[in-house]
Amino acid sequence: MSENNLKVWLNCIERCQLVYAAYSADQSYLCANRIFSANLRLYELTELLYNNEGFGDLIHLLMHLDDWFLQFEELKLTKPLSTSHFAFERVNGSVPYPKEIINQIINKL
Repeated sequence: MSENNLKVWLNCIERCQLVYAAYSADQSYLCANRIFSANLRLYELTELLYNNEGFGDLIHLLMHLDDWFLQFEELKLTKPLSTSHFAFERVNGSVPYPKEIINQIINKL
């Protein structure tokens, strides 16, 4: 994995955290859609990183994002307006955000 790809992944993590903070304050479809865009890019980059030795724990992030995308798509079917309240609630059996694993990887880099 090139150093540049790791930097891009770290920047994407920061972007996800930033848009999630904005969503937490507002919980609108507009903010949730920003999370969707950021998470989509994070998923692509995480798959690349996961395929390298020493990053196997990222499977938990990939599974979390799989679950998140499914819930987003289900909620999106309600055809919300950009200002509509758009709240996520973790479903039983879904994988929680693996904050500790991500922090361990960041600290390794």
